[in-house]
Amino acid sequence: MDQTRIDGSPHAISAVSRRAGLAVGAIGAIVLLGGWVFGIENLKSAGSSITMKTNAALCLALSGVSLWCLSRERLRALGVLSAATVGLIAAATLSEHIFQIDLGLDQLFFSEPPGAAATVSPNRMGVNASFSLLLESIAILSLYRGTLAHVVRAQMLAAGASILAIVPIVGYIYGAQELFALARLTGIAWPTAFSLLLLSQGVLFARLDAGPITPLVGKGAGATMARRMWGPALVLPFVLGYLQVAGQRAGVYDTGFGTALFSICVAAALWFTLWRTAIVLDRVDVERSKALAREHRARLDAEQAAKLKDDFITGLSHELRTPLNAIVGWTQLLSAGTLADGQRQHAAEVIARNGEHLTGLVEDLLDLSRIAVGHLELASTPIDVGKLVKHLVETSARAAGAAGIRLVCDVEPRPLIVRGEDKRLRQIVSNLLSNAIKFTDKGGQVIVTARANDGRVQLKVADTGCGIDAAFLPYVFDKFRQEDSTPTRAYGGLGLGLTIVKDLTALHGGVVTAESQGRGEGTTMTIELPLA
Repeated sequence: MDQTRIDGSPHAISAVSRRAGLAVGAIGAIVLLGGWVFGIENLKSAGSSITMKTNAALCLALSGVSLWCLSRERLRALGVLSAATVGLIAAATLSEHIFQIDLGLDQLFFSEPPGAAATVSPNRMGVNASFSLLLESIAILSLYRGTLAHVVRAQMLAAGASILAIVPIVGYIYGAQELFALARLTGIAWPTAFSLLLLSQGVLFARLDAGPITPLVGKGAGATMARRMWGPALVLPFVLGYLQVAGQRAGVYDTGFGTALFSICVAAALWFTLWRTAIVLDRVDVERSKALAREHRARLDAEQAAKLKDDFITGLSHELRTPLNAIVGWTQLLSAGTLADGQRQHAAEVIARNGEHLTGLVEDLLDLSRIAVGHLELASTPIDVGKLVKHLVETSARAAGAAGIRLVCDVEPRPLIVRGEDKRLRQIVSNLLSNAIKFTDKGGQVIVTARANDGRVQLKVADTGCGIDAAFLPYVFDKFRQEDSTPTRAYGGLGLGLTIVKDLTALHGGVVTAESQGRGEGTTMTIELPLA
């Protein structure tokens, strides 16, 4: 037997089981107290000629308690004791039927006069009830064990008990007394049969996460079809059969017409149910396809993100190694004392330049981290963007001239005042200028313009450089994105500059956009900030 442990905690028990336990326990208690203690006859039989016996009412009440206690860890002992008591009473009563003996259990608490309908011995519950309760007690005790094998056993026993309960219920509906009124075989009261059916459903659906019942309550197409067909398959035959029998007994139509009408109604109802089920299954398939597509996109995005991070780490290693090699190499030469005076000055300049480069890389990483966690705050003051741009263009003119690039500045003469942090605005403009110069070949030009436009300052940095491919343009401001991310790429950098520009611009209440007609057609970066 499979002793695999499954989640046996109380929260695993379904609400269906708890409610069924409460209902069955209430029915048993009402019949026991109201029917037998206070002598209200209608409570014993619910209007029929066969009464629910004392032990049957007691067993149903205890079974309901035991089923309800499944979801209460502190009441586990009470639940096990109740189910075991039901099993003992049912087994003893069943042995009385089999061996035709009297163990004195039937009238232990209350007596019943001889000759009661469908009763072998006064106040003795019938074979169906005692056997069904024995199955239910074993099933409930199996649920308390909690292994997968025991849950399977419980569901199989509950399914068998359901069939035993349905048979007399069908007999009551159609008036077929052989199914519920034979004393030594089928005798059972209407409320007893109904309570046993309710109890078996509570046991059957106690564990929706394990056992044979799971495929019927899952999210697959098969489970959806089963749920759609469950109600019609159980209800339609009984309802239509009852109408057929009632019509024939009333003389509305004969047997042949009634049978034909029954067949037509069943076929029509089943076809309608199948049609509705097909529509639902189509919807399930569509939703599943959409879910698979979303999952596929999410997986591709995750793989792409992992690749971007790997590329970024590779690029970062390369960017750090180059200046570090220069610093370490020249430091070793200085320490060895083999450099001439002029070479020492050159070594100091190389070390300082590469140190500044490393500092810039680290600052970019720290800025990105601060922005990501929301720890970057701006010291907002009024700033003239026009003056700031002119100063930064003048500062960058030397680097542009050394690279053979013409740098043009066209700033509107009137003040262009925005609110922001001077350091961060300089960082934005400097990043755009350095990018434009870096990606522009010798003989090209970079044009910087600043204009007031409809309540906003519009700053443009346009170059005649290598341009941006149309496929990469939507991702140009994304983190870790570089059009060429290979270690042998022509241009250095971590690919964080434009990401930082976008985030800092957003913190200033502005937007940044990129335009390019493609490779070799240059690039225009445009920033718009609200005028103060």
